[in-house]
Amino acid sequence: MTKEIRIGALAVIAIIGLIWGYKFVKGENLFSKSTVLTTKFDDVTLLSVSSPVFIRGLKVGTVTDIRLDESDLTKMIVEFAIEGNFKMPKSAVVSMKSEGLVGGNVLAIDFDKLCSGPDCVQEGDELKSKTMGILSSLLGEDEIENVAGTLKESLQGVVSELGDPNSNAALDKIIRDLSTSMENIAQMSAQTNTLLAKSNASIVKTMNNMSNITSNLAKNNENITTILSNLSETTRQLNAAGIDKLVNNTNTTIAQASTTLKGLDATMSQASTTFTELTSLLNTVKSGDGSLTKLLNDRQLYDNLESTSKNLSFLLQDLRLNPSRYVKVSVFGGKNKDAYVKPENDPAFKDN
Repeated sequence: MTKEIRIGALAVIAIIGLIWGYKFVKGENLFSKSTVLTTKFDDVTLLSVSSPVFIRGLKVGTVTDIRLDESDLTKMIVEFAIEGNFKMPKSAVVSMKSEGLVGGNVLAIDFDKLCSGPDCVQEGDELKSKTMGILSSLLGEDEIENVAGTLKESLQGVVSELGDPNSNAALDKIIRDLSTSMENIAQMSAQTNTLLAKSNASIVKTMNNMSNITSNLAKNNENITTILSNLSETTRQLNAAGIDKLVNNTNTTIAQASTTLKGLDATMSQASTTFTELTSLLNTVKSGDGSLTKLLNDRQLYDNLESTSKNLSFLLQDLRLNPSRYVKVSVFGGKNKDAYVKPENDPAFKDN
């Protein structure tokens, strides 16, 4: 055998080994006869290519393909291969169930009788399908009913013993407190119903009054609309009249008045200070020993000044009435030879 033939034979064997390994990983056996069937599911979560197919717990095949049904996008087509000659009827049902709490989903084929002739499944046939939950997968449908019945009886027994007055368990205390609270709520509800029954007349009267009020509002709707229109028109006129400018001017005037008041307040403060100083000065004059104090307090000096003032007034009056007595004007330098003539009603000689 030549070298080239040996290399070609090894290549063929390697290719066949690769193909067989690929098929083996997918769950297909090239050296055994298999029947390819299909089914449809709404959801294929946790189901994958190479997932096992069982009949009564016996692995008889694997899932070979999962694809979307183009004619109905709500369905997924699952293709699987069955190895061996199993006389499955076309009425067989493919169930997708969980392999365990941590495992994926698998397919299980159920049928209750063997087939014969045309009633047996053929290559490419589509079988009916259903999806089972975790509990159904782990326990079976019959076992679920038994377990549910047992749990129901157990729960009834536990619930019936909750709130035992002779028990000090925390849960029993909570149930007893809850029961007491419910009784109190029931009493409060009864009292509320009684109060509402007694207040029914008042409530009806109040509702009637509200009805009358709404009726009056409806009757006076036109008047209310007129008032609102007038108010809107007044607001528009005030806006057009420049009420904002008037308000600004008023604010300016108030600010100016405030400034003026501040100035007046300063003036009053200065005046108060001046009056205080004047009062202090007068007190000093009144209680001191200076000339001004003596002038104000000496009665004799006051009388002398008054007499002097009066005599000076007489002198000026006489000078006014008899100027020739004091001044003689002569062109030729002659002396005044006129005798003194006493004026009548001379105020200097009146009794004072």
